[in-house]
Amino acid sequence: MCSGLFSQLLFCINRCGLFDAYIATCILILKPKQIEKSFVIFGVVNALFGILQEIVYLISNKILIGSQGGQDVWYLFGVRLLRVEGLVGDSNVFALYLIIPLILIFYDYLLKPNLRTLTLVIVMFTSLVLTFSRGGLLGAIIGIILVCLYRRSIRAMIWFVILTACSAAVFIVRIGSRSDTTRMFLLSYAINIWKDNPFWGVGPGKFGSLWGNTTAHNLILESLSETGIFATLLIIFMLAIGFIMLHKKKKLAMSMALKGFYISSLFLSVLTNTLFWTAMGIMFVSAPLPKLLLKDDKIKL
Repeated sequence: MCSGLFSQLLFCINRCGLFDAYIATCILILKPKQIEKSFVIFGVVNALFGILQEIVYLISNKILIGSQGGQDVWYLFGVRLLRVEGLVGDSNVFALYLIIPLILIFYDYLLKPNLRTLTLVIVMFTSLVLTFSRGGLLGAIIGIILVCLYRRSIRAMIWFVILTACSAAVFIVRIGSRSDTTRMFLLSYAINIWKDNPFWGVGPGKFGSLWGNTTAHNLILESLSETGIFATLLIIFMLAIGFIMLHKKKKLAMSMALKGFYISSLFLSVLTNTLFWTAMGIMFVSAPLPKLLLKDDKIKL
């Protein structure tokens, strides 16, 4: 009873966007180190709760907390596992929330290996695997590849092989699943909607109302279908500029984490997700300003 009330309380706190509001405050007062710590703490709490969800399900066949309506389960290595949702209420979005802290912790582990960071890497990645989110795993692996290429050590290569193998197992399990057929149909449906409404789309958030209260699972196609070509080009432009700025960014850990996050977001529906826009703010605020805007160390207005 108490655990159920506690989990519901945590779930409500998360859905109210208090974490995103705190990160936005850190951006406004330019506290980049605090941003990284906040991502790590929030990610670890979410990851631990995701693992707790799995343990409760394996022991009692009950879902501790969730909003996806039903027991979404998959078999991995012969074990029937629940797709965990953490405190977010959706497995794919939950995976998105784990990417940035996972890469930050992994970078820290390769920089200063110790039992604490090793444990956190294992906890974070285990929870990410239990989401069975292919988009989330893809973004995480790309971020990990960037970290490994930068560190270039035997330890980095060993971990890259282990984490990639675990991710590949999830992809293999989900090959040919019903969700693949559904997603291909949704992508085709999004394209058809855009063809009928090329300039302005059908309106933000309207895709789900047109087809079974679901999403297109693709940032670009969902943006095209809901907001049209002009708004989508603006989003692409913002992402492109952000990636250019990240390339010049001195804080390599956050840069790699954000790259993995945004690559993953391309395969999910995140237009109305607060973390997507919060991360955009981090990308623009903490990266160096383009040289074109600088003159005599002052911003040219």
